Amino acid sequence: MPISIFPLFLLMGVASTFPWDSPWRLHDDDTVFRPIIGRSNERRICVELCSSGLGGDPCGEDCKDLSPFGVQIQSTSSAQSAQKKALTGSPRNDSCPLLCENNLGNPLCDCRNIEVKTIRVNFVKICANFCIKYDYQIYGCQSCKIYKDVFQNDVKSVTKGEKNKIKNGLILSSVQLAPHWVEWCVNKCSQGEGGSACNCDKPVMAI
Repeated sequence: MPISIFPLFLLMGVASTFPWDSPWRLHDDDTVFRPIIGRSNERRICVELCSSGLGGDPCGEDCKDLSPFGVQIQSTSSAQSAQKKALTGSPRNDSCPLLCENNLGNPLCDCRNIEVKTIRVNFVKICANFCIKYDYQIYGCQSCKIYKDVFQNDVKSVTKGEKNKIKNGLILSSVQLAPHWVEWCVNKCSQGEGGSACNCDKPVMAI
């Protein structure tokens, strides 16, 4: 008899200490999840950011090895000539403030004048920024629907004069466009390899 009762007591003990409302649920609605980034997903995100020229020290020493070969600063005139071609490949340079604050964004972002504000990278915020701003899901991030469901009130609260500002720092104002980034995106998008750094569906002249 004691042997058969023991599993019941064990189950009751677990029930009293574990919140049956799953920790990744945001509301009572089962369709809304709280964004969670695990360690393995952080690594996947780093792989894409590093290979897109937007990585950094938090992603490890091998990030530089993943960084695209040939990312060099070109002259302003060459960047302007690339813009005039009316090709697709707009830089996602307005993600730089958020990336720089998380000690990421290298080598494409100029982070010299932006203070690193966090010890641990806020991957949830980075995933949300790319989803909400560009409708782009970084490899390793959850579905963009999750981030949009969670932060939809923040998106709706943006006024006409604050198009690039969202609560919690999800979307930040634009930074000055690095001259070489335009030409680099045009070249990468022509090869179908724009990655996180480039919007290959957006004409260059639309930036």
